[in-house]
Amino acid sequence: MPRADDNKDHSIKVRCTPEQRKLIEKAAEKAERTLSDWIRRTIVKQAEAQLADDEQGKGKKR
Repeated sequence: MPRADDNKDHSIKVRCTPEQRKLIEKAAEKAERTLSDWIRRTIVKQAEAQLADDEQGKGKKR
């Protein structure tokens, strides 16, 4: 039975410079991940962290 996270039928296109792509590819290679997997994991981790920070900030008075 497939896991819920195996249903990857959506895509997001991102434009970048050749230099940015080389940098991202190098990071993915160093992490021993495919380019797609490295990008997905990195973006999801960042999104979760940002949303957690936003939630913590709601309780603060400004």
